[in-house]
Amino acid sequence: MLQPFLLELDGRVAGRFFESRGGGPANDVVTSSSGLIQRVLPRRPEFNNIVLACGPGMSRFFYDWVGSAFIGKSIPKNGAVVALDHNSKPMSRLQFHDALVASLVLPELNKSQNRQAVLVISIKPSRTSFNKSVPAQSPSPQASLLSKPWNTSDFLIKITGLETDCRHVTRIQPLNLGEKITVDNVGESREPNLEPGAPFFSDVKFELPKSHADGFYKWSNDTVKANGILEKDGSIDFLARGSSTPYFTVKLTRLGILGISHTAQNNASVEVSLYCESMSFLAGAGAIA
Repeated sequence: MLQPFLLELDGRVAGRFFESRGGGPANDVVTSSSGLIQRVLPRRPEFNNIVLACGPGMSRFFYDWVGSAFIGKSIPKNGAVVALDHNSKPMSRLQFHDALVASLVLPELNKSQNRQAVLVISIKPSRTSFNKSVPAQSPSPQASLLSKPWNTSDFLIKITGLETDCRHVTRIQPLNLGEKITVDNVGESREPNLEPGAPFFSDVKFELPKSHADGFYKWSNDTVKANGILEKDGSIDFLARGSSTPYFTVKLTRLGILGISHTAQNNASVEVSLYCESMSFLAGAGAIA
């Protein structure tokens, strides 16, 4: 997969990535009528999220910045998305200011598929500017590094007390970690202020053979008997190709079982749905450029 973009954060090269979109102004107007005259009044400018697709091979400070958004330690950063030509020379820059990480989507995992995996990260900028005239220059050594091989079939899920059952999980649906960001337009400045808010997380849904799901059925039955949620902790490791070393880990805290159902494709498999109170995203040493 081509990697025609470079990311800078606070003046440092954060790595190369596959895809970028968004970041332009999302201007809106209101109309005001006074007698026979109608005026169009611009609202304070806002900017669309910048969406990046990347994999292993970015910098440690980039992954740490992403992970901080979901544990209440969100940090605004300045930076730039730099478009590269086929010789890795800069062609244009999308400069952004005081950006916060809005969401992280981790890919669907499937033991039966051989596809390249990517992270999709959305950041909310306070302000952006576009510069098409960028002096051609050779990238730094770190900027020349490409992403490392990462496949959707290489993963390991663990849930406390259900490790044996978890070894038979064949598919995990995408995970979505997000942060609610509010735009504060109070004050004289026309530049909006971004305020980080509470994180939110998707449910955890995965499939495994019904013949190996006894532990999950017991968990579900015990929850009903207890007349409440019996919670467990767990994790999902996104492994390096052909290795037991994780590129990335998502820690799952206070999992509760929502239901077990037969899959539409195969009556011999079941889908387990769990809610998760919190998730944290960590990059392993192998993922770092």
